[in-house]
Amino acid sequence: MLSLLKKVVFAVAVLLLVLLGYQNAEILSTKTHFVFDLYAEGYQWQTPEFPVVLLYGVFFLLGLLAAGFHGIYERIARKTEIRRRNKRIRTLEAETDTLRSQLAELRPPPAAEPAAGAQPRIEAPAIRDDEPTL
Repeated sequence: MLSLLKKVVFAVAVLLLVLLGYQNAEILSTKTHFVFDLYAEGYQWQTPEFPVVLLYGVFFLLGLLAAGFHGIYERIARKTEIRRRNKRIRTLEAETDTLRSQLAELRPPPAAEPAAGAQPRIEAPAIRDDEPTL
């Protein structure tokens, strides 16, 4: 259901862009040119005429290129971060293993299990002198 909704939204967006281009075709096909003038004799340069839509296309592609380079940079940065954190995890796991082995050495051996059928030993509570007795 969600993929169908995405397709419909994409189709509507494309339709709106085509409609926008069709309605503004006269403006987009207007010819223009750039002039580079240093205000000195013989130092003026002019581009050939080109449609305005070419400017939109060029700057759109430049934006895509900039976004692509930014994405590549972010991907490299994330990979570096992941490597650094994985190294830290390995260091901490090794430290944890070392501490566990040291703790195992410090623990007393487990108490012997009572023999089968033997009654468990129950100790009487200690009587304190300051408590009244009945």
